Amino acid sequence: MCTIRITCTIIWKNYVTTNTTILCCKHKHPKKIFALFADEIGGDSELVLEDVTAEGFESADFAEGLTEERARSALYAAARLHALSLALREQEGPLDQRFDFLFPCERAAAGYLRLVRRGLPQLEAFLRGRSDCVEEAAAVSALVARAPSLLGTLLRPAEPAPLAHADFWSGNLLFREKEGKSECIALDWQMVSLGRPMDDVALLLLSSLTPEMRRAVGDSLIEEYGDRLEAECLRLGAAGAGAAVRRGLRPDWPRAALRALLLCAGSVDVALGEPRAERRLLEAVRDLHGQGVLALKPDTET
Repeated sequence: MCTIRITCTIIWKNYVTTNTTILCCKHKHPKKIFALFADEIGGDSELVLEDVTAEGFESADFAEGLTEERARSALYAAARLHALSLALREQEGPLDQRFDFLFPCERAAAGYLRLVRRGLPQLEAFLRGRSDCVEEAAAVSALVARAPSLLGTLLRPAEPAPLAHADFWSGNLLFREKEGKSECIALDWQMVSLGRPMDDVALLLLSSLTPEMRRAVGDSLIEEYGDRLEAECLRLGAAGAGAAVRRGLRPDWPRAALRALLLCAGSVDVALGEPRAERRLLEAVRDLHGQGVLALKPDTET
């Protein structure tokens, strides 16, 4: 093993360091890279990076949208995360006391407020540029004024609170096909936090499936996710928590869907200019408007 020094930026526990020492093998393309942190920022911590593309994993085409099989494998991966964290919570207590790296709610609220102030006006302008979206544009305009007061409702965890990835869309997922089945792993865990499982489910369905796919199989995918979550919780000794979360999935859709829309609006520039991505965003807004989701009120007003 040799030691080489490269310039990189690593964020860990709210610290930033550069010129981190990297230890790796002498191969041209090392399978894993280990970053050792300086003593002043946590000398007992390591960052491990692995090139999983060597194992056949690849990114998905965001504009194309996920296939049904890939969407299913992504939700299975989410179910395993949620179930494992629920089981850990049963054994060790509240996870925010166990893991101090979780993304804090106050930082999430500040981030969403920036999304509201930047993304929603862009989304409104996009809708107002279309003659067939008058009602939707008006609903988004009203949401711009109301959204800051909604943040508590949108971001507050519900008991039992598992870990949620919180940015679970196709751009943060890798897939491979193995023995006739699709497998999925998630990247970019910097927003992982206590949350609600439906947050990850709703964001995937609204951001990463074509409108036709979402409308045709979205409900069945939610049911399959719930089945897998309960099965994993039962296997891990957290059957009660799994059943409680499963019961809350459907009622939680309006809140989770609106949260997902705010995330999508925050990166609306990714969709604009690409016809398929624009249409996916447009149809999501139309569907949520039709379901009354855009008119959601804070918990204190219901």
